[in-house]
Amino acid sequence: VTIQAPIGAGSITVNGTITGTGDASVTLNGSAATTLNAGITTADQNITISDNVVIGEGLSVTLDTGAGGAGNILVSGTTNGTALGVAESLTALAGTGNVTFTGAVGNATDALELEALTITSAATTLFSGAVTLSNALTQTAGSVATTFTGAVNVGSAALTGTAFNVNNSFASGGTTAFTNSGTLTKSAGTNITSTGAFSTTGNVNLAANITTTNTDLTIGGNLVVAEAATPTLSTGAGAGNILVSGTTNGTALGV
Repeated sequence: VTIQAPIGAGSITVNGTITGTGDASVTLNGSAATTLNAGITTADQNITISDNVVIGEGLSVTLDTGAGGAGNILVSGTTNGTALGVAESLTALAGTGNVTFTGAVGNATDALELEALTITSAATTLFSGAVTLSNALTQTAGSVATTFTGAVNVGSAALTGTAFNVNNSFASGGTTAFTNSGTLTKSAGTNITSTGAFSTTGNVNLAANITTTNTDLTIGGNLVVAEAATPTLSTGAGAGNILVSGTTNGTALGV
């Protein structure tokens, strides 16, 4: 099913749940903004929104391609809520499919727009733009990798998956917990900061600093310092503890 808005000034508003059954995928091609006042569901088929997405006032909306199949979810514009009123939230469930947000998710202008995002399940999750949420960023399952290309600034973060790639700054106003069966890789140039405790359950490859505010900092696996990097682990001047449960080493060869 494809819904095409008029080119130039047309918009799409979803007021009732769109359900694709059988082998039906759902594609929304907007040209201004697509407003979601209800969710979209398919049976293991793709959901594609080629437009900026706005979540309706005070709503919690779900994009769902099924828990067991490989339907992908793609939003190729920005993703945000409605100004003022009550904050909105979005859930994406893709099973073994991929979740991709090519534009910014949320923004810092209004703390009552889209302020919470949950990835219930996915194989690969990609955030190409900034992620700015005053409330929680949550991922409950990820079988391949989750990548943050843009800056992340959230109220808290609880992320469960396999590998995580943090390629920009990552700031959390609360606790930050990575439950990673693979490796969390933090690139150089920008840092991870967490007002609350920071933790991983798995290995970390680190090229930048991790800082908490007088709260615990825990790496539950091995720590590898990236080639020629000089990162700092800091809990501030207070009573936060630093624990690396596995080995700590650098990168072979090079500098």
